[in-house]
Amino acid sequence: MSEWTHAICPQCWDKWFGDRAPVALAEAVREWELCCFCADGTNAGLYVRYNPALLLCEGIHEETSANPGPAAKAGRRAAAPRGRR
Repeated sequence: MSEWTHAICPQCWDKWFGDRAPVALAEAVREWELCCFCADGTNAGLYVRYNPALLLCEGIHEETSANPGPAAKAGRRAAAPRGRR
């Protein structure tokens, strides 16, 4: 995944981009990832282009197909996305 392309969970989509309808990947190709906005695990297949300096992931994405769960979140800073709303 590119530094500027970020996984986003449905809850964060509604919070940050709720004025637009999401377009998701087909279920057959979805993988478990961490939401770059809240660090919760998601396999919603939703992605956004966003400045990595403003997000928890800072543009660093691990490729995984297993549910990341709480242990994977430990390395991420606990902060909300900056620069919007």
